[in-house]
Amino acid sequence: VLNKALLVLQQNDINLTWIESKPSKYYWEEWAHDFYIDFTGSLEDSNVIKMISELSKMSKHLTVTGTP
Repeated sequence: VLNKALLVLQQNDINLTWIESKPSKYYWEEWAHDFYIDFTGSLEDSNVIKMISELSKMSKHLTVTGTP
């Protein structure tokens, strides 16, 4: 699934600046992980809006934080 998420960033020309993985706090499955990413862009950019929309369809849980 991570490779598909990274492909979404690439297809929308999003520059990934940081990624971190931690065991999920939302799901009890041993293999479930949460991914935290930083990227350059603005929530007003159409490619960022499209990327978030596509990632939300692929995710069980998606939260956007740290925006100005």
